[in-house]
Amino acid sequence: MGKGKPVKVINVEGIDVEFLSAKKDKYNQLIHYFKVNGSHQKLSSMLQSGQDKGYLMPLWQTEENNIIIKIKNKFIKKSFKFDKGGDYFINVSFNDFTTNGEDKETKGYYLKLESYKVQEEDDTFGSEDVSTENI
Repeated sequence: MGKGKPVKVINVEGIDVEFLSAKKDKYNQLIHYFKVNGSHQKLSSMLQSGQDKGYLMPLWQTEENNIIIKIKNKFIKKSFKFDKGGDYFINVSFNDFTTNGEDKETKGYYLKLESYKVQEEDDTFGSEDVSTENI
C-alpha cells in the first residue's frame, strides 16, 4: 500500500543549514542532504522521539553530533540548484506516513521543503527581519 494523506504535519521554520549534496537513491529518486548548522532543539527532540517510537525519520545524528536532513526532490516545491557548501535558512514540514507491507506496518515522517532563503553575510539565525522566498 502507498502513502495516504498525512494526518500529522509539524512545521519547523528558520533552520540554518549547509547544503551537502544531492544523490540518487536505490529507487532512482534524487535526494538532497543538508547539515544543520549549530544546535536545533526542536529537531533534536523530534529525532529522539521518532527513534523512541521506531519511526523512519528523514534526519539523523552523526558521530560528530551533527544533524543531517534529507529531502526528496519531489518534495521541493520549485526546483532550485543548491550550491554545495552554501548556507540557507529553510522552512520544512514533517508529514507523517504509514505503509502496510506484507508482514508489518511502517510509520515515519518525510520532509517537504516549504521555503528557503540564501543566507547573506549579515543574516543572523532567528532574526525577525529574515524573510523567506516561497517556492
